Amino acid sequence: MSTGARAMSTALVLAADGRRKDGRWRRGSVDIGESANTASDWQARLKECGVVIDHAPALAQEVVDGADRRSEYRTDPRRGPPS
Repeated sequence: MSTGARAMSTALVLAADGRRKDGRWRRGSVDIGESANTASDWQARLKECGVVIDHAPALAQEVVDGADRRSEYRTDPRRGPPS
């Protein structure tokens, strides 16, 4: 499982637990530990996952499943996300 998939799985659980409101994670929801580099990377991934949950929730499960649609947007950014 990729880091993005793990982060999205965690983000979905946190959101279902009511820890995301008004586009933000509740304080203390994404703190993970000692290493500053690891913590900041993880927090960045959770922040990105939160944006997906807020704006394209149907894509969240695809992230968990490992789907990678980024190349679709790189080839023609005017297409936007699939409907």
